[in-house]
Amino acid sequence: MNKQNLVECFVSGISAKYSNYETDGNFLRLHGNLIAKKENGKISISLCGYNTHTTKTTLNLIGGCHVVQKKGELYLNEKPINSNDWYDLE
Repeated sequence: MNKQNLVECFVSGISAKYSNYETDGNFLRLHGNLIAKKENGKISISLCGYNTHTTKTTLNLIGGCHVVQKKGELYLNEKPINSNDWYDLE
């Protein structure tokens, strides 16, 4: 098991745990913080205020999610975002 396997479990709806990551198939947690969730077939993501490399690279393992920081500003799929808010993936 590694981080990518765990994210794949989340996307597939399978419970798994690896290091500081955990999913019940509907929620994805990093260090106990909810960073992704599935509701009504949609995946939503949040940095939970933690604009860290680990959080961004974990979220970027979810298909359709591309979080980057450019000149101090955060972007999700090229749209500006706030690290505390939730965003639906399309």
